[in-house]
Amino acid sequence: VNPAAHEAYLLGRYHFWKHIVDDHRRAIDHFERAIQIEPSYAAAHAGLSMAWQKWGSQRPAPLKEFEPQARAAARKALELDGQFSEGYAAQGFLQFSYDWDWKGAENSIERAIELDPNSLDAHYHYTVLLMALGRFPEALTEIQTAEQLDPLSHQVQVLFGHVLYRAGKHDEAMLRLKQAIDREPRSAQ
Repeated sequence: VNPAAHEAYLLGRYHFWKHIVDDHRRAIDHFERAIQIEPSYAAAHAGLSMAWQKWGSQRPAPLKEFEPQARAAARKALELDGQFSEGYAAQGFLQFSYDWDWKGAENSIERAIELDPNSLDAHYHYTVLLMALGRFPEALTEIQTAEQLDPLSHQVQVLFGHVLYRAGKHDEAMLRLKQAIDREPRSAQ
């Protein structure tokens, strides 16, 4: 990978995981720059897909307005590398967020984990899906894996807190959410 493209990609990931409203727009810009430098960089396309999805979920405009960009980027990531974990994670997030295709989303995300058991994106989004489906014991296992992969992520702590809260473990949830606030008080979450 071209070093300049990879640096832009890493900056995109940095801004994406901050989960501060304007940072998702910055993530989009960095992923697009990585793609301009190296159009065949599947990771940048997958990142772009997820950044468009997050950006769309934080705007007052209808979520569907951002769907074409997110879908095209995920499709391109998998076109470029059909064995790329993050491409499947992005596809699964689309199936969950836009299509409400729970089984399809689960299959895509499980494929992402099969391809890369250390994919933070896949474990994080699998947690979101499992939590939405009310499968809290499985969601707790997935978020614990995500935490092991990135123990300093405030966003992982936010999701951990949400899962614990929804699972009825309110005291533990408050501790996790406090940790998240301490790590990033400006977060939109």
